[in-house]
Amino acid sequence: NLGGPFANSLEVWLAPGDSELSAAQNKVALEKVSGTIDDISDTFCVADVGYNPEIYVGDEVTDGGLRVKRDNDGNPVKDAFDINQ
Repeated sequence: NLGGPFANSLEVWLAPGDSELSAAQNKVALEKVSGTIDDISDTFCVADVGYNPEIYVGDEVTDGGLRVKRDNDGNPVKDAFDINQ
């Protein structure tokens, strides 16, 4: 139940904390967030959530930025790799 003009096609996926590099190296799976605002605990506090979206501009829209590809279960579609290999 996210708002805005793209709400019908927007999906939210979670990665383990402090795992940006591991996600980029296809070493961790992602977990799809499902449910509605009614499913959020009464103890939820937005200040506890870290969210810093990367906004693509110019050529980055099609050719740049950090992207990870996953299947419908959140698993990497390519093999894991290490940097500089």
